[in-house]
Amino acid sequence: MAGPPLYTTRWGLLKQPDNQKLTKGNWPCGSEPENNGVMRFLKQRPSLTVFVFLQVLDILTTIIGLRLGAGEASAFVGSLMHLGVVPGLMVSKILAVILVLIALRRKRPQIVVAANFWFAGLVTWNLLLIFSQGWKHAGV
Repeated sequence: MAGPPLYTTRWGLLKQPDNQKLTKGNWPCGSEPENNGVMRFLKQRPSLTVFVFLQVLDILTTIIGLRLGAGEASAFVGSLMHLGVVPGLMVSKILAVILVLIALRRKRPQIVVAANFWFAGLVTWNLLLIFSQGWKHAGV
């Protein structure tokens, strides 16, 4: 009677566990499979905690930037500002959350990953504008 089938890895022959099929996701390697950069980006797990944190940072840095004299670069958010700064920002953030929830419901987590990268860039841009406005006011 033959036992479970053997398979080869770069370290030699290994026995396949009885309760697991050998699949792409269950490949017994010592390290993660090597992918190109695009594949790694698409396989990132969406972090809703990071998304919410970036939304809060975007609101705070936008309010600080506006108080220091910077302008709102987004035409959409700028048109919402007629409601007031905070209400306009809240409406835009509610829409962002709705879009992320739709993406997750349709099983498109890479959209959440892309949104996290986008908002991280926006927060960085806001911080750069805050620092540049601060230097202008300080006379440096």
